[in-house]
Amino acid sequence: MKVAFNARYLYDPGLRGFNRYAFCLLRALEKIPGVEITLLSEERYPVHQVYKSALRAQIRNLSAPKTLLWEQWVLPRYLKRSRPDVFHAPADGGLPLRKQCPYVLTLHGVPVPSLASLVQAGELTGTASSYLDTASNRSSLLATSVDRIRAWLLRHIYLQAADLVITVSEFSKSELVRFLGLRPDRIRVIYEGADETFSQCLPPGYLEEVRAKYGLPSRFLLFVGGFDRRKNVSTLLRAFARITSREPDVALVLVGIGGDIDGCKLEATSLGFPNAGRVFFLHRISDRELAALYRSAMLFVTLSWHEGFCLPVVEAMTAGCAVLGSSFGAIPEIIGEGGWLVDPRRIDNVVEAITTILRQSGVRQELQSRALLRARSFSWEKAAKETVKVYEELSETCA
Repeated sequence: MKVAFNARYLYDPGLRGFNRYAFCLLRALEKIPGVEITLLSEERYPVHQVYKSALRAQIRNLSAPKTLLWEQWVLPRYLKRSRPDVFHAPADGGLPLRKQCPYVLTLHGVPVPSLASLVQAGELTGTASSYLDTASNRSSLLATSVDRIRAWLLRHIYLQAADLVITVSEFSKSELVRFLGLRPDRIRVIYEGADETFSQCLPPGYLEEVRAKYGLPSRFLLFVGGFDRRKNVSTLLRAFARITSREPDVALVLVGIGGDIDGCKLEATSLGFPNAGRVFFLHRISDRELAALYRSAMLFVTLSWHEGFCLPVVEAMTAGCAVLGSSFGAIPEIIGEGGWLVDPRRIDNVVEAITTILRQSGVRQELQSRALLRARSFSWEKAAKETVKVYEELSETCA
């Protein structure tokens, strides 16, 4: 099985989002006998050394002055010459319209129409822009509108080109059917997994070392993810401000990059957290350090308005951390019986749930046990095997 893989996002060493998905899937695919992988990247944006040193796959850097030319002209010419059994684009796009072999596209979700529909239905108040990151001035708004039209056209191309679409939850599958008009028989649901780092035992001394490095107290809540509006960090900050009056020795640790991080920092300041000691913003920490934070945290919290999967939830459960998650998006499906769900629209309920978990060790320990049990449902080994089945299905159909 010769697999060509769109690796153009792997120029960025940050292991979140698309990069995490692609990298972990590739490592697991490489362990399956008979699977030969070639990574295709732009010469201007070569695969980062972080990934090159960890993967055995061949890498082909293809030259083009523009990404769209690389994708729609250079890439199909290479595929025509090399004749792989299948070409996989793992990051919501990156398929040539010209068909040279069977194409697989991974779509992780469609938050924009999903959130807009929740606002329209009255399930969320305000406007859709309250839950999406948008430009603030007229020129930027115009550029954003043009970008959206371009993105819509490209997505149309990608969906036309894809023979099968992989998505990461049943929730996302329902969205792709409802908002993009995909036929259910074209979609395969394959769950993501947690990197093996998050299941490994860590010495207590290392946990203390990581806490000391970042100046964290012994009791803290943990959030991991981006700072996009749909991640709803604002509600978490407001809930935490109320919790501090009840639990004055508890801190909030926010790990992530992207989105409106500056706005979140300003909000933290406006809520009375101008100095370090109560709210910590961390970014680009190593997986081992992140695993230590999951294992040290009193509770992992995510109050997102929309998630196609929410990998940090699985990481937290794999590390044995108690989990409190939003009742929106795919989070209920992923958490299952492994955590506590809460409606992020009801901040009183969020505060009460967090306070209960902080104060009652028995509740917290049960959540930790349930998290570990639920985490067994997810692994990159399983995801890779199911992905190869998709490749084989296409190869046999197109033979």
